[in-house]
Amino acid sequence: MINSLETLIAQILKTPPRFMNSYLIAIDGPAGAGKSTLARRIAANWPIGNSSIVGMDDLYDGWDNALTEQLTRTLEIQILKPLTIGKPASFRSYD
Repeated sequence: MINSLETLIAQILKTPPRFMNSYLIAIDGPAGAGKSTLARRIAANWPIGNSSIVGMDDLYDGWDNALTEQLTRTLEIQILKPLTIGKPASFRSYD
């Protein structure tokens, strides 16, 4: 069991980065579990390079149509594909 932020980051850094010297960390859990808080803490304490946070709430097409094939395409085309070729990811937040 990982019981500190420092231990968690050290554990992640044991594995070489897979996205052109970048790490992609996915945090899953139910609403209110602290995913965003953990993401902000990791980003604030990340020891190498810059860090960015992509909150899934920014990608959902509203709550009634959240988990769709469009969400998968957005993740693949706008975030994952650019990272795999060393380019920055970008996306338009749902409003």
